[in-house]
Amino acid sequence: MNNQRSVSSILRTARQNKGVSLADASRALKIHVRFLKALEEGNYSIFSSPVHLKGFLKNYSSFLGLPVDEILAFFRREYPIEKNVTLTDSLKPLSSPVVLVTPERIVSATVIFLTFVFFGYLFFQYRSFTNAPGLTVVEPSRDFKTTENITSVSGHTSKDATLKINGQEINVTEEGNFSTAITLLDGVNVLNFAAKNKLDKETRVTRTIILEKPVSSQPAVAQQASSSAVVSDRVSVKIHANPNASWIEVYALGVKDPLFQGLMVAGVTRDFSDSIGIKLRTGNGGSTSVTLNGNNLGPMGQEGEIVEKEFKK
Repeated sequence: MNNQRSVSSILRTARQNKGVSLADASRALKIHVRFLKALEEGNYSIFSSPVHLKGFLKNYSSFLGLPVDEILAFFRREYPIEKNVTLTDSLKPLSSPVVLVTPERIVSATVIFLTFVFFGYLFFQYRSFTNAPGLTVVEPSRDFKTTENITSVSGHTSKDATLKINGQEINVTEEGNFSTAITLLDGVNVLNFAAKNKLDKETRVTRTIILEKPVSSQPAVAQQASSSAVVSDRVSVKIHANPNASWIEVYALGVKDPLFQGLMVAGVTRDFSDSIGIKLRTGNGGSTSVTLNGNNLGPMGQEGEIVEKEFKK
């Protein structure tokens, strides 16, 4: 065998003399064509390691009927170890290995997932807690006009936030929803909404409502006489909110449903009467003055004080 010839040319000549194609050799040896072709071209860089290269070289030499030991000797002379032949990781099995799913891997993946979820939840709660609370006023709309002296107010704020309208606290559901009635003054009414969380972060929204009195067909003198008339056999209570807004609940004695429940803006006066008596609860005793059957009783209590009283005959 001519020592001047390269290993690659020896392999190629032997295959051609044998009358075998690369495809036939690949099927017989179960080695991909590209690796056999690389051996015949001396392109050893596509193999992942010298072990794989020599293994393929031995199998191919044996298949072609060549003396394996001599071929390996020629190869070592062409590519001695000290030349550090660069071999890449291109040699890969024709089918990728299957990743085994074991109980340990399932537990590990579950723990990692739950850890991410937990810290994500903590981060979300921290952001929600440290940011100013959300506040959306659904009604009334901006620059709202009405001819009714009582209007509805509703909206949504953050959970655990306290809500005040013109300084008076309004009940908020666990979901953060609120809804109440507002008694208005003639003309311009300014409603200041303030939502505050436990860190005293606050969000404010302002709404302006204009109460336009409808044109009445009844003479003014007759209206005044009608409104000033006092029925002696009934308990008549006149409630006046001043100097600040006041949240009130008004009940006829013995009746479960309220006659009114809502906020009276500063300056508003409301009249209520019943044949038995009136129960009044206010969230701001210092700004809730009462006149009973024409007698001015003055404020129900101190500013910001919650007071409940019954007025009977």
